[in-house]
Amino acid sequence: MDKSKVLDLIAHMFVRKSWISFYNSVKKRGFRTSMSLAFLKINNSSMLMYSSSIKEIGKITFKNEYLLNGNDYPLFSIILPVHKVKKEYLISAIESVKNQSYQNWELCICHDAPYDKSMALVLEQYSKSDKRIKVTSSSGDTGIANASNQAITLSNGSYIGFLDHDDELAAGALRLIAEMFSDGEFDIVYTDEDKMDGNGKRSDPFFKPDWSRDLLYSHNYITHLCVYKRWILNQIGGFRSAYDGSQDYDLILRGSELTEKIGHLKFIAYHWRMISGSVALDSSAKPYAYERGRLSLQSVLESKYPGVEVSDAPILGYYKISFPVKNAPKVSIIIATKDHPELLYRCINSILTKTMYDNYEIIIINNGSTDPNAVNYLRYLQSTGIKVVEDNKHFNHSRLNNLGAYHSAGQVLLFLNNDIEVVNTDWLREMVSHVIRPGIGCVGARLLYPNGTIQHSGVVLGLGGGAAHPHRGFPSSSPGYFGMLISVRNYSAVTGACMAVLRDRFDEIGGFDELKFPISYNDVDFCLRLLKRGYRSLVTPHAKLIHHESASRSPSLFAWEIDMLRQTWPGFIADDPYYSPYLTTDKENLEYSHSRAVLYLNNTLNVNVSSSINKSGGHDSIVLRIPPALEEYRDLIYSLWRIYHMRPDLRAVFDLSRNRTTIPLLMWAIQSTERGEIISWQSFETQIKELQDLLTVLETVSTYDAELAMVIA
Repeated sequence: MDKSKVLDLIAHMFVRKSWISFYNSVKKRGFRTSMSLAFLKINNSSMLMYSSSIKEIGKITFKNEYLLNGNDYPLFSIILPVHKVKKEYLISAIESVKNQSYQNWELCICHDAPYDKSMALVLEQYSKSDKRIKVTSSSGDTGIANASNQAITLSNGSYIGFLDHDDELAAGALRLIAEMFSDGEFDIVYTDEDKMDGNGKRSDPFFKPDWSRDLLYSHNYITHLCVYKRWILNQIGGFRSAYDGSQDYDLILRGSELTEKIGHLKFIAYHWRMISGSVALDSSAKPYAYERGRLSLQSVLESKYPGVEVSDAPILGYYKISFPVKNAPKVSIIIATKDHPELLYRCINSILTKTMYDNYEIIIINNGSTDPNAVNYLRYLQSTGIKVVEDNKHFNHSRLNNLGAYHSAGQVLLFLNNDIEVVNTDWLREMVSHVIRPGIGCVGARLLYPNGTIQHSGVVLGLGGGAAHPHRGFPSSSPGYFGMLISVRNYSAVTGACMAVLRDRFDEIGGFDELKFPISYNDVDFCLRLLKRGYRSLVTPHAKLIHHESASRSPSLFAWEIDMLRQTWPGFIADDPYYSPYLTTDKENLEYSHSRAVLYLNNTLNVNVSSSINKSGGHDSIVLRIPPALEEYRDLIYSLWRIYHMRPDLRAVFDLSRNRTTIPLLMWAIQSTERGEIISWQSFETQIKELQDLLTVLETVSTYDAELAMVIA
């Protein structure tokens, strides 16, 4: 194990004062899983970077006076059930509401421990000092659902949100939420959140994706803060006491069945207190809550998918859903290939020997194979009943897939690379069970490198300059960023290396675009066109395959296709709805990016954030300004820039010299930018040949390195 990571872990445990929680986790889950979870918190939360940036992004000021259409200032009702909490925590919770920049609110409190006279006195004093604070009491120990429902009876607001008795709202929370509700686009709005210890120190920010129904089915990613229009709570009847502990999950599951108009405020509006006995500190503190969450999910899904089965995932609070597959539809597995019979053999053999789903056909599109062994193998496959379609034209991946679809007979089309190897026997059933559901576009799988690390778990637009795979290189045992690797999760796009879609959906948008995207990004473009039609894509981690990536095709540079992707889908490149603007686009590890956070807050949320970060780029965002005289070398420079950022293990290749006159200019430019220097591009011409030679070396290496081949391509 990496010594530096062990030291980071020790520091993390002492800083967070959570070594007892770690010890309990080891007893419950074992050392390996507990270490993975601990490293997840270090690596993915970017705790130290986030903590150091809170002074800058934690306190915002608004650029404009708050104005709504018709000067309407709707009333927000904040529901606060109180039960056996430290007085100072309760006071902090109440004060966080009083300190809101938006002041048209009411705080509706139900005291569920009325026998605590000192707490009752605190609440009474608050209600007397501010008429917006309303207090009632239950009969005592009735549970959080009943107490919350009783507090709701005090409310008059058009919008209803929920605050736990030891948590806090960010000062700008209600104003930003009011602005989101102002145009009538949303019925429910949820926000990002972080955690806070007993001393108010914040950590573990959760930067969430936009509305993701399938992720919600995997776990309650919405949690705090969530605000509902009153009509939704009226229609579902508020909380159900049978699901105490997961009452908020049960509420959003039922509420979201009534509407798709669910908005995401990309702002840390809620601070979840970590104290002894709380789930925020230790997910195993209330194991009963997760069973009730599972039962709630089962009850909601059963009404839509009779026969569905919900079970626990490896981590508490996460669930695995087995959707029913009735009248198993025929699947056409379409595989484009050229030569490399060993790859195709492994692919076909794994399908035939490891697929429990019976109703499928295999269609192979042979793109001009000349290898005698490949030709003979294709003839053999034909003799067994597998369809082989000949296409001897130039390589165009979109055309080959479209040709395969034309010759297929299945209700479901599954596009598969010839360098894929099946791992688990229920992979095809799993993918079919999702793709036949209403509203689903493409379904992708978890793809692993031969060494067992993650190759694909979804595609993010804008990552790496075009589109790339978050979590790439993570261990297969890792749960990922807030459990994303063990969740069925919505993405804007999935890789075409293993992608299922209904034939009707395929025909509806006219298949793959053979003109704009003949080689790369055709899968991304395909998914986005479906998304624009209202069909969401997802990745299931329960369909596992190995991807021997790019082994069957020589690497090439297609910078023009990156440009085409940017031109065709500029909105998604700038803001992928399933990826937070607070996370880095320079790496695939989903770490917090302070510079992107500042840019988003200043430019999109329209608030003032004072920051020492360079607004034009920041420490983790590189801007290459190429002078007109060097425009012809733009693709070359960009390709090297992409390799540098996507393959940190190869950075040593760039560092040929410490001398500025001999070091490759790209390396010098990146280093200078990261130091905050202004880049001068004078005398760049003398470095061009060295850059070209460097790229030639890297391309040669990529022939034997599948991961690098994808980065270059």
